[in-house]
Amino acid sequence: MTTPAPQSCRAVRYHDVGGPDVLAVETIDVPAPGEGELRIRLAATGLNPVDFKIRRGGSSYVVDLPTVLGREFSGVVEAAGRGITEFRIGDRVFGSLPSGSASELVIAPVTAVAPVPADVDLELAAGLALAGQTA
Repeated sequence: MTTPAPQSCRAVRYHDVGGPDVLAVETIDVPAPGEGELRIRLAATGLNPVDFKIRRGGSSYVVDLPTVLGREFSGVVEAAGRGITEFRIGDRVFGSLPSGSASELVIAPVTAVAPVPADVDLELAAGLALAGQTA
């Protein structure tokens, strides 16, 4: 598989902890996927109470700022880094990241994603990773 150049996309990002007023839609650069990574064009993002606790600064979980809101997602593989054999461009996947899922594109390690079953829509799949692990 070839590894295309970086791309820009829109993301919901915050530069400081606080209420909803700290959120902004910004353009960010998304790198080309590295070895063992996928670039995924997101179809949906799952937002959970922990995402808002982290944004408010009310969680023991700490993120480096600025950061993109959200953890779980679903989408379609757009590009793959070297060494990827588990997924192909066009595969439907879902997963969870430490942060960054409220974006049009994400880079995810192949170990953080799984295939979306054929009979599950992408919107539903976006809520499976983190919420499913919690359940």
